[in-house]
Amino acid sequence: MMRPASIQRIDDARFAISGDLVFETVPQASRAAAGLLDYQADADLDLQGIGQVNSAGIALLLDWYARYFRNSRKLRFQNIPSHLERLIKVNDLTGVFNASTVYSI
Repeated sequence: MMRPASIQRIDDARFAISGDLVFETVPQASRAAAGLLDYQADADLDLQGIGQVNSAGIALLLDWYARYFRNSRKLRFQNIPSHLERLIKVNDLTGVFNASTVYSI
C-alpha cells in the first residue's frame, strides 16, 4: 500500500520528508514543500522516513537541490535510506546526495 508523502519543518533550517516518493505522490510532496522550503537559506533535509521511491522521487529531490543552488544556497540530504542510496549510486548522483559533505554543482 502506498503511503502519501509529507514534509515537516523541524526548525528554521531542518526538514524531514516521509512517505513514498513515487509518480503518484510527488505532486502532493511538491505542493507541500512549496509552503515550507525557503530557498533563501541553507537547509538540511532528513530522508530517513522515505518509503518507496522511483525516478519521480529522485527528480523531485534534484529539483529542490537545484532551487537552492540557483539561490547560492545549499541543501544537504541526511539519513539517506539504503534503498534510495542504491538508486543514487546507479544514477551516478552520489556527489549531490552525499550527506556528510556539502556540495555545490
